[in-house]
Amino acid sequence: HDGQCIDAKSVPTPELPVNCGQHRAETCFACAEGHGELWCNGDCMWLDGQCIAKEASPSVDCGQHKADSCASCTQGHGPEWCNGDCVWHAGECIDKSDRPTVSCGAHTAT
Repeated sequence: HDGQCIDAKSVPTPELPVNCGQHRAETCFACAEGHGELWCNGDCMWLDGQCIAKEASPSVDCGQHKADSCASCTQGHGPEWCNGDCVWHAGECIDKSDRPTVSCGAHTAT
């Protein structure tokens, strides 16, 4: 260090970027270290069996699970997995607010 011989213990180590709660790691995935959701805190959250960054957490409620968009809700399972904030329309899972409406005179229908 700067041409001097020093004790390795006195050299500062760079802090790991992710706060896992009671410890730090390189990524949220690394927070759990095989210990599961109890080790996934701080900047991270446990979702669908894995530790992910809170800012990456899904924003759409699909019914019994969450996803980053309605299009991602079905995960290949079809309309049965398209619920919550989403609805199955014309062969795809879309946001309920994007569902087209039809005028029926005094009222509208979907």
